[in-house]
Amino acid sequence: MFWKNVTSVLTGTVIAQAIPIIGSIAIARLYSIEDFGLYSAWLGIALILSIIFTGRFELSIAVVDKGKKRALALWATLYCTLAFGLFACILLFVLLKLDILGVNIFSMKMLILLIPTAIVMALSQAIQSLMAANGDYKSLSIFRVTQAVFYVVPQVLVGLWYNFSLFLMLAHFFGIMFSVLISLFFVKEFKYPGITKAKLIYFYKRYNKFPIYSLPGGTMNSISAQLPVIVVTAKFGAELGGGLALTMRTLGAPIGIIGKSVLDVFKKYAGDEYRQHGSCANIYLNTLFYLSFFASLFAIFLFFFSKTLFTTLFGEQWLKSGEIAIVLIPLFALRFVASPLSYLIYIVEKQHVAIIWQTALLLMTLGIFYSTLPFELMIMFYSVGYSILYLVYIKITYDMSQPK
Repeated sequence: MFWKNVTSVLTGTVIAQAIPIIGSIAIARLYSIEDFGLYSAWLGIALILSIIFTGRFELSIAVVDKGKKRALALWATLYCTLAFGLFACILLFVLLKLDILGVNIFSMKMLILLIPTAIVMALSQAIQSLMAANGDYKSLSIFRVTQAVFYVVPQVLVGLWYNFSLFLMLAHFFGIMFSVLISLFFVKEFKYPGITKAKLIYFYKRYNKFPIYSLPGGTMNSISAQLPVIVVTAKFGAELGGGLALTMRTLGAPIGIIGKSVLDVFKKYAGDEYRQHGSCANIYLNTLFYLSFFASLFAIFLFFFSKTLFTTLFGEQWLKSGEIAIVLIPLFALRFVASPLSYLIYIVEKQHVAIIWQTALLLMTLGIFYSTLPFELMIMFYSVGYSILYLVYIKITYDMSQPK
């Protein structure tokens, strides 16, 4: 039943992920490497902010019981997102007014668009977490496909006439926003009565481990993932940043297609098994085996064909991305395995372990990308360091899955 549900989610996820991948091929040919680099750096910052805005309360949705408690978790996440988003808007306005922001790679319009985009991305993640927790994989697949269509298709169409990075950003914002607005009419948890101020305060107190431990950890993880493109763009230029961004987007596709589908189902089955038996060793080992198998195939294929893949799909100007991909193979293969399994830390409520790991990851990433190393050595050390930490993470979650 576990893998049957994975297949169910995978079907929709393949379509949802195939749309951005196919769109990336068109975008790589319509937009310059520099414009793609600026868009990717901007999107990286939006992703980091979207993690912060939720307070990581969206992770609690799969932990609580279905029904009113889950609806309360959803609303608590939405209110937290809007509150953080409003604060960020005020802060950005003050910083821009005082002219002390210190960001010179983005225009004023790009900066203003950043926070609304982060807000709708955070809301989208909360809705997807709810659908996954409910086991409503059909709706989850439809939501993801719809969202992908809403922002990728306009990016490609606009690029035929106005191929500038700002239009990539605008299309991304409006696409996510429309998909979130549509979901308000179909997600029944939005219509649950009795979501009072007292209940929300109780919820925030009861699940305060998520913002205390998971928020710093999730933020650090997001920074570690997005920092390379942001720093490379700022330090070495948008062209090299664009090349790295396309590499990371392309190599991340299997994680988005298979890994995320496994995660959506793993949340439910591992959570149910842990609540019933106090451990989830069976589902953990079964998932670990199959993820490792697919990761091995992924790594072997990339090692031999990455350069051909990038130049064939995106054009000869993206050869550098294919070269970068070979160096990053260990990182993405292990991320493919570790990412779905890492949710176990939230199931057993050992978020303090995650924050220690995330701190080590962030320090490693900062140390490498703010060093004086040349670009090639930066990428190599980043791949090796990240891979070692993923192996540690897999060992930690394996131990947590075992009976006490």
